[in-house]
Amino acid sequence: MKMVAAAFLAANLALSVSAQEERRSVHDVLKEHGPAIRGMDGVLDVSAGGSAEEPRIMIRVSGDEARAAVRTKCGATVGGYKIFVYVSTQVDPKPEPPKPPVDPPAPSPPPTKSDPERDSLEDCDIMRDHLKLKAITRHKDSKTIDPCQLLRRQRVGGGGGHTFWYTRHRSDCPIRSGRVRKPGKADDFTEWVFTRGFLPVRQGSFLVFELKASDNLWFEGVKEDLTSLLPFIREGARWVSAKEEDAGKDWKWEVPK
Repeated sequence: MKMVAAAFLAANLALSVSAQEERRSVHDVLKEHGPAIRGMDGVLDVSAGGSAEEPRIMIRVSGDEARAAVRTKCGATVGGYKIFVYVSTQVDPKPEPPKPPVDPPAPSPPPTKSDPERDSLEDCDIMRDHLKLKAITRHKDSKTIDPCQLLRRQRVGGGGGHTFWYTRHRSDCPIRSGRVRKPGKADDFTEWVFTRGFLPVRQGSFLVFELKASDNLWFEGVKEDLTSLLPFIREGARWVSAKEEDAGKDWKWEVPK
């Protein structure tokens, strides 16, 4: 009997050794099945674990739903090795895709005639004085420029002398360029600045030996003088009514749209 038992034990040992030799290592199993397991939703890592006597495949997941999904797909073993699925206490953040470069904000466009609300009455020196605001010294190309002014025009022409007051706006004045609109409730002076900008012409002699010429020649000189100054009152303005007989009293201009 002892000889039979010894022979049976020896046969079992031989079978056990043969089975171990035929079984692949856990690392070989990981090389084959690891990429597929890592590709499952919620799987963070796959590695070898357990002990030397009983190696296992360790699968770290992000949550309970991922653990249940891995159990359903893989079962209890992979490649003959038991798996151990556990929830990570620290989830590895997924790398965010690089954000596209942000362009710097475009500079604000300069005021234009199509955007008149950018300017105000206070940008006109004549209106600043009318509103009792502090005068501003303006510069361009490091040089002081003349402000908008009410000027007295006095001319001696071939038909005799004449004088009148008019608004001479600087080149970048918003009223002159039409970038600012007349207020809805404007006083008489503001209304005059926006709609006329000059007073009727008066006839006068400014030279001791000035000779009086014909009235028609005098009227022509007045109209020529007012027309030359009209761009300082409003850019692009054209006469729509300019009877020579009234010397500018009822003259009207408008800016074509």
